[in-house]
Amino acid sequence: PELFPPEDRLETLLHQAMLWQSTQCLSAHAGLRGYSLLEDLSTSTDDIPRETVQVLEKHSDEVWYLQFSHNGKLLASASKDALVVIWD
Repeated sequence: PELFPPEDRLETLLHQAMLWQSTQCLSAHAGLRGYSLLEDLSTSTDDIPRETVQVLEKHSDEVWYLQFSHNGKLLASASKDALVVIWD
């Protein structure tokens, strides 16, 4: 058996750790730039939206799933009432 890890294993693990940490941040602009594994990511409560922008009214029961399109222009919602709506 080989006693040494693959050549770039540590770099890969560190990159994966930074990517995971950036996805756990509530801030929409969190990314890998400017962040370090030596400190925890944090966000201010001021970054959390506090006003309703739009209400999805076509569903008659609770919404279970939301997904934006890749270009961010469309939103798909699916609910307990078995209705799927594409919003633009």
